[in-house]
Amino acid sequence: FLIITLLTFLSNFNLKRIPLSNSTQNLTEYITEFIVDLSKTQVGVQDYSSWVSFLGTIFLFIFVSNWSGALLPWKLIELPSGELAAPTNDINTTVAL
Repeated sequence: FLIITLLTFLSNFNLKRIPLSNSTQNLTEYITEFIVDLSKTQVGVQDYSSWVSFLGTIFLFIFVSNWSGALLPWKLIELPSGELAAPTNDINTTVAL
């Protein structure tokens, strides 16, 4: 959550009409356009605007959860009550979504 918030604030702090080719503004615009296009194709052109925030939240949750499970060695950290793992590794998260 902290990484996404920090990236969003840093990327949108100094917006430009024509961004530089290597700026993080391009990355955030690309992600935003991807989520809007996903909403248009799945929900429809008439009703997509009310679903963009919900689908964006679900997309970012699954994306960050999967990457946190792939990049961080959660299986190495053992707790007395079990082990840490990626949130999407559990069937309960899948059922809740």
